[in-house]
Amino acid sequence: MLTMAVFALGAAASLLVAGYLVGRLTRQYKSAARNAARIGRAIFGGVLVVVAFFAITGLDRMIEAMLVQIMPEWLVLFATQV
Repeated sequence: MLTMAVFALGAAASLLVAGYLVGRLTRQYKSAARNAARIGRAIFGGVLVVVAFFAITGLDRMIEAMLVQIMPEWLVLFATQV
C-alpha cells in the first residue's frame, strides 16, 4: 500500500511539473502553439478519415494479413500471446 502511494505521489508530481512547464511555454509562444495545434488537428483529422475508410472497406484486415505474413514467427507469437 505504501509503495503504491509513493508511486502515485511521484507520478502526480512529475505530471504537475510537466503541465506547469508546458503551460508556461505555451503562454510564452502562444502563436506558435496555436499554429501547431491547428496543423496537429488537421493531421489527426486526416489520419482519422483514412483509418475510418480502411475499417469500413475492410482494407485494414487485408493490410493486417499482409503484415502478419511478412512478420517473423516470434513476433507473431509474441503479439498474439500478450
